[in-house]
Amino acid sequence: MAIKDRIKALRRVRGRDLLPSPKNWRIHPQAQRDALNGVLAQVGYADAVLVRELEGGALEIIDGHLRVEEADPDQELPVLVLDVTDAEADLILATHD
Repeated sequence: MAIKDRIKALRRVRGRDLLPSPKNWRIHPQAQRDALNGVLAQVGYADAVLVRELEGGALEIIDGHLRVEEADPDQELPVLVLDVTDAEADLILATHD
């Protein structure tokens, strides 16, 4: 079976320029935020935020909301821009964590 490569680009984007998905249902407790910040302080970013490009060029987060929330809004974050439909983005949002 051939698996599609849906990654269009790897970019560095300021956190403030990423739009949260209005469909994001996850609520992260303070303990999870603290754990993430501890790992980021010790290791740094070792994963990219998943986004999709909306009409007009805005980037909407699919996965990585907490990393974006906890980052300095002016810091550039590694972002994978995916070529996915709205329905595919919903599926990824529902299954990635």
